[in-house]
Amino acid sequence: KEYKPVLQQQAQENLKGIHVRMKQQNIDGSAAAARESIANAAVNSMLTFNDFLQSLFDTPALYNMFKSFAQKEFSVENVLCYNDLLVYIREPDSLTRRDLAESIIELYLNDNSALEVNATVFVRKQLRDALNAITDLTALDDASNQAKTNQQLEIVKNCADSISVNLLDILSRFTKTGLFASYLDSNPKFKELYLAYKLLS
Repeated sequence: KEYKPVLQQQAQENLKGIHVRMKQQNIDGSAAAARESIANAAVNSMLTFNDFLQSLFDTPALYNMFKSFAQKEFSVENVLCYNDLLVYIREPDSLTRRDLAESIIELYLNDNSALEVNATVFVRKQLRDALNAITDLTALDDASNQAKTNQQLEIVKNCADSISVNLLDILSRFTKTGLFASYLDSNPKFKELYLAYKLLS
């Protein structure tokens, strides 16, 4: 998928809107400059929902907080599945990836699984078929299979994007908790990332 041209236009439009709102609200110069700096940084880095979500998942302490919150909200299956898909997509070793694929199918995609992922029947089938196709390759590192492997990996990435959409609501609720606010206060770099994401969301 190629998101960048669309995101660039959307980000620029959002940035213009931010400038208008700052003028309407008579924000003082220093605050306006700070917000504009963050907004411009977000535009330049092409920050998206998935960028922010992956940054959260890549931060162990924050990921564990989010996972615990999702568990209390009875929505942990999508969090766990999305995390395992990220691990799978990033795994360079094909044999390890095959083992991960089998685990993902068993944990999240089989009917009546305790952690059956909350996704459409189409997405679950597409993901299961793609993972099975990769595990069925007998010579995963053979050059003749590379194109097919890459094609199936792209399908897995698209399915992960679909599953991530189901995390929007619970992520929104998590970011309103005192626990998340406390984390931001003690981690200014991630706070800047979060503010950049919010300006473009």
